[in-house]
Amino acid sequence: EIDIEAVIQSVGDSGSLALDDIAHAAADGDGVGLDKALSRARSDGENSVRILRATIGHFQRLHQAMTAMDTGASPEQAMNALRPPVFWSRRGKVEAQLGAWSTARLEMCLGRLLEAELRCKSTGMPDDTVCAQALIGVCLSRRAGRRPVR
Repeated sequence: EIDIEAVIQSVGDSGSLALDDIAHAAADGDGVGLDKALSRARSDGENSVRILRATIGHFQRLHQAMTAMDTGASPEQAMNALRPPVFWSRRGKVEAQLGAWSTARLEMCLGRLLEAELRCKSTGMPDDTVCAQALIGVCLSRRAGRRPVR
């Protein structure tokens, strides 16, 4: 039998998958998953700025959907309005993330991620360390949130 995990593992260019996994693990508060996805991205040669930008993009989409929900949209309506659409296999995760984050906490994490990108480009500090520190901070922020991902 072949399941979705086997297909993902057999894909030759898994860079974008690793970036998605990093963003989702951080948004889920999944430290083990974050470490695994970050290690995979590093072994694929991904750089810190690209990792941070992918995570920023995911959190911007969560923020956009959360803003719609703050004005009365259901999680499903908010996800359906996102472009590009949420990939079918990630819909459950994104809906759970929307239930776990607040607009204010998403904005705080976006600020942290954007600051890390700037530090990677301008301070001379080790990019890997700056990136990992920001991602771990986001992951811990999620854990301190309202309810766990199911």
